Amino acid sequence: MSKNFNFSLIFLVFVFVLLSCSDTNQESNSSNNSDPIIIAGVFHMSGPFAFIGELGKLHLQYAVDQINKNGGVLNNRKIQLKIFDDKGSPQESLVQLKLITDQNIKFIFNSGGSHVGNALTDSIKKHNKRNIGDEVIFLNTSAVASELSNEKCHFWHFRFDASVDIKIHSIVEAIRNNNDVKKIYLLNQDYSYGHTVSSQAKELLLKARPDISIVGDEFHPLGKVKDFSPYIAKIRESGADTLLTGNWNNDLSLLIKSVRELGLNVKVYTAYANLFGTPEAMRSSGEDRVFVTSSFHPNIENYPLKEYQENFEEFYGVDYVYIPFKYGIEMLVKAMNETGSLNSLEIAKKLENMRYDGGVGQVWMRPDDHQLIQPQYISVFSKLDTTVKYPAFDTGLGWRPVKSINTSQNAVPHRCEMKK
Repeated sequence: MSKNFNFSLIFLVFVFVLLSCSDTNQESNSSNNSDPIIIAGVFHMSGPFAFIGELGKLHLQYAVDQINKNGGVLNNRKIQLKIFDDKGSPQESLVQLKLITDQNIKFIFNSGGSHVGNALTDSIKKHNKRNIGDEVIFLNTSAVASELSNEKCHFWHFRFDASVDIKIHSIVEAIRNNNDVKKIYLLNQDYSYGHTVSSQAKELLLKARPDISIVGDEFHPLGKVKDFSPYIAKIRESGADTLLTGNWNNDLSLLIKSVRELGLNVKVYTAYANLFGTPEAMRSSGEDRVFVTSSFHPNIENYPLKEYQENFEEFYGVDYVYIPFKYGIEMLVKAMNETGSLNSLEIAKKLENMRYDGGVGQVWMRPDDHQLIQPQYISVFSKLDTTVKYPAFDTGLGWRPVKSINTSQNAVPHRCEMKK
């Protein structure tokens, strides 16, 4: 009798635990739960690129706040952002990733370089293979190296910034009809992203402008150069009339500062000159000769994000310059609402092939490689007037539209062979 009683009790406890786990799993995917939905941000919050991390955090937090203000997601659930500092280090990013997965956070955003993006995407892929049914989604908003949506592409990675291939394609399109450009010097950071900038620029320029000479192709250590004057001397000696660089953050600000201080008279085509630090570094010396390609700038013709931008700048006291975070969180929420679920697989499937207008034209999450195909806008640093209405970081100058490349024109080839 005692044995039967013990067996029955154990059986009932087992059934109770099983049902409790089932209820918990159902609750995690239910739209009736009132708990906030937590997303992680793996950002460079310390180290030489902390400016980028801080700027990224503000842009993502603002986008989250707007969603929460407008009713949240899945029957008024709020989104909560938790920031994890990768310190600009691939190794540290993996430490933070372990903390994120230990907390059962399923959605990971990033703000920083492709050296960290590469480490994260590899580890997330491995984690998801080991944890079927408990996968995390990598919402890549800043790591733009080519291999992330080519050789390293996988089902759980989605990139919301334009890839380096798209960025360089748009720069070359701007150079195509600029007959003042005859000799180009390439100077880039010495890691995967910088090498892709160089190789893509040489390949595309050869096709678009075979008359152009590449008079220099050099790389420098990432985040370690404090004095760019030796590089400026080489550029001057080469006879270049144009400098093309993929540099970002301090590596771009200090480079532009040296161009200004040493009086180097060249046009400069960039991928990130609109971000925090660079407009202040160049000021009037960049007028009418520093160009940038971007997915957004405030002087776009018939600009529809005026209120969003102005409210952001009033709230934080800093320029709104970076739209991938808006795309990433809004498309994630759209996927959640349309599936009525927090299930990673269902959301990832919904993100695939999604078309969405985030304010400056329709974008498309290409299902073959999970690269967001989006418009690119080429602009040049210029004086304020009726066209250039918004200054860049209180410099008294802003970004004048030069050329727009629409979404369909930016569907550049890829080498992804994704297993789904």
